[in-house]
Amino acid sequence: MENILLKKTCPLAVVLFAICIMDIISTSVVLQLGGREFNPIMELVLRLGGIYLLTLVKLFTITCAVVPLEWAKAKSIISQKRHRNYYLATIFLYAGVYGFFFMVANFGIPLRLS
Repeated sequence: MENILLKKTCPLAVVLFAICIMDIISTSVVLQLGGREFNPIMELVLRLGGIYLLTLVKLFTITCAVVPLEWAKAKSIISQKRHRNYYLATIFLYAGVYGFFFMVANFGIPLRLS
């Protein structure tokens, strides 16, 4: 018997969650090695609730992107092509923000927020 959930899961949703998990793990390792979180919003979350709250916020944020997309596709509100394009945009945005802060942290690119 096939698992209906796995059959209907969009592969791009899996990619998005995998990137999120990689982000959480790498952030945790960096923090344990004495590094810091360079995303100012996540830095605040980290200060307020530690790595556990940070993990919850990151997973919640990605879930807030995935659930509406899957709901809209299931209700035929958006086309398959648009569904795919929204996922790709979200993946590239997440990877871009992650990559930007990775470059800031590791290569000393100055970060000016003013």
